[in-house]
Amino acid sequence: DTQVFHESDRRAFDDAWRLRPLAARRKLVEQARCRWVVMKPLLDVQHLDRLLEVHPGSRAIFLVRDFADVALSSVEKWGGMLRDAVLRVAVDDHSDHWMAERLPAERHGALRDMVGDEIDAPTAAALRWWLRNELFFDLLLDTRQDEVLPVRYETLVSSPEASLEAIFAFLGLAPTRRAVSRIAADRMGRGTEETIDPAVARRCRALEERLDAVIEARRS
Repeated sequence: DTQVFHESDRRAFDDAWRLRPLAARRKLVEQARCRWVVMKPLLDVQHLDRLLEVHPGSRAIFLVRDFADVALSSVEKWGGMLRDAVLRVAVDDHSDHWMAERLPAERHGALRDMVGDEIDAPTAAALRWWLRNELFFDLLLDTRQDEVLPVRYETLVSSPEASLEAIFAFLGLAPTRRAVSRIAADRMGRGTEETIDPAVARRCRALEERLDAVIEARRS
């Protein structure tokens, strides 16, 4: 019932891991012989509201993962590159980086206030988490309950059957054992707030709690 295009699939994404133009995406959808075509647009989440509009009938799964774990994973993968990118976005009012696209002025101002030359990689990674997850509210995705389903990563990993049942129901599909078996146990809880600037950690934790409240409300 589904065909998946990961960000490394050059049919759906370019060499910079950005979504290909609308015409190319529509062609993939037309060629697919299944109910759902799945794409993972990590660097295009800032356009998610527009993507839902230009692809009528589409749905979005908005995955929320603990910010400290994401920060640790990001540092392990990208190191200082991520720090440099966050610093550039913070100090440049006209940055062409994907993190700066559709960045509200208020959010940019708050980012600038929290970033300095001495910022370390874990704190920069946490700030990127904050920017990307604030998009859920910046784009008013919380008001699009029929189109956007927020899901806690930790719940998906620890309780895959119940989580997938909700996701499949959202998509109008029946859950399968194969789908459950493909969710591997993960090393959750490796990240720690102690490696992140306290003010940034507090801001991230507050956003996490706000997102969790939305997720819990959808579950009840």
